[in-house]
Amino acid sequence: MSKLLLFDFSETNDWSKWEVENDVVMGGNSTSKLESTKDGNAVFKGTVSLENNGGFASLQYHFPTKNIKGYKTALISLKGDGKTYQFRMKSNLKDRASYIYSFKTSGEWEYPSEQTIPISVG
Repeated sequence: MSKLLLFDFSETNDWSKWEVENDVVMGGNSTSKLESTKDGNAVFKGTVSLENNGGFASLQYHFPTKNIKGYKTALISLKGDGKTYQFRMKSNLKDRASYIYSFKTSGEWEYPSEQTIPISVG
């Protein structure tokens, strides 16, 4: 099966479909932002606070629905900070349920073979 590229930060300056959402939507104090490096990489950084029952910072990508029938994995190239993150996917924006896959980062560049997320759709 061919690859379906969803987004490459180094290929475009239009990041308008990416949205940062923090726990402030429910009274928390976490902060985060998405920035560009001189190399064209994206950096998602911030501080997660557990105060006021908070505890999350998220980055969401909104794009038109894609037909992913037959795909078995999602691949992410990233450089983490040693913390655990979640990959979440919904069948549509109105769907309350998400497919969730947690993964730990090493603090080094991790290429698709390192962060292969099983999705197995149809």
